[in-house]
Amino acid sequence: MDKLKFILSNDDYKVQYLDFIEECREDIEKNRFESCFPLSTKDTIDSDMTTLMNRHKGINLLDGWVPDSVLWMFDEFNNQIIGSVSIRHRLTDNLKFRGGHIAYYIKPSQRNKGYGSKL
Repeated sequence: MDKLKFILSNDDYKVQYLDFIEECREDIEKNRFESCFPLSTKDTIDSDMTTLMNRHKGINLLDGWVPDSVLWMFDEFNNQIIGSVSIRHRLTDNLKFRGGHIAYYIKPSQRNKGYGSKL
């Protein structure tokens, strides 16, 4: 398996995140993961990164949302994001019923390779 590391979402990996979203956009929409992982474009990437960093700090959260940390599984050898995980810092009653602490996503081209169990 490739050399992997987990990175808290941040501005240093905007290009790789845009590449990740380019491959995954349709699948993320189909599976309704866009609330966890923004469907960034070149026009929205800066504000989306700010939103992700603010969510981690609990700043400017939408009503009913809780702080969460979005980490990217990063393949250092191929300089790409393989997947993403959102870890909620606490749960509301609604999240206890549906959603839970963790949401994760592996991009389609990297599925069935054991990455999900690494998350």
